Amino acid sequence: HPLPDYERDSSLRELLRSARYARLRFAAPAGESGSTKAEQFTEKNLHRPGAGADTVNFTKFNALKNVTLTLGNGANTLNGTTAALDNAYIAGVFKYTGGTDVDTLDINHLIVGTMNVKLGNGANGITGAGRVIGKSAAIQGGIDIDTLNFALASNTAALTVKLNASDDKLTFLGGALAKVTFDGGTGSDTLVGALLLPAVKKITGFEV
Repeated sequence: HPLPDYERDSSLRELLRSARYARLRFAAPAGESGSTKAEQFTEKNLHRPGAGADTVNFTKFNALKNVTLTLGNGANTLNGTTAALDNAYIAGVFKYTGGTDVDTLDINHLIVGTMNVKLGNGANGITGAGRVIGKSAAIQGGIDIDTLNFALASNTAALTVKLNASDDKLTFLGGALAKVTFDGGTGSDTLVGALLLPAVKKITGFEV
């Protein structure tokens, strides 16, 4: 059988050897203290449906299947890392679902099989530089102003971004993608970095 991408890629093989735990920090409900937990896992579903603010720190861990984050209606934060040796690796699907408040995602040094991000209806933001080793990545905004400023690298993935209502801004910082489909939705939307997009692309709903 052919080896999966992460076994053929020497840098990812090294990552699999070195990444052994997750640091996940959640803001606790009112009246309770926060907690930090470190673990190694194959699959993780983290559901925080309340209105409190939740913070997840992705630092140097290895998930062999899927990671699902459902963080509720608080002002939620996902933090990547600035250290190259602290990559977070998810072999399967990374799924993120935000709520009605502000969601802020830093995908720096996040390596995933596929990505499905639903930001919710707050004034949301995405930053950082990540990598997709599978076939697809999708980002969906909500009714408030979304500001996306990120890079995403992949040899095979198609990236779809749908930003919905309000005056959103998408800044694409680069990455070798197979295809992109960008829909700014309603409002006066801005796209920066169009020259960095792949040859196969479909751009609608951006006025600037």
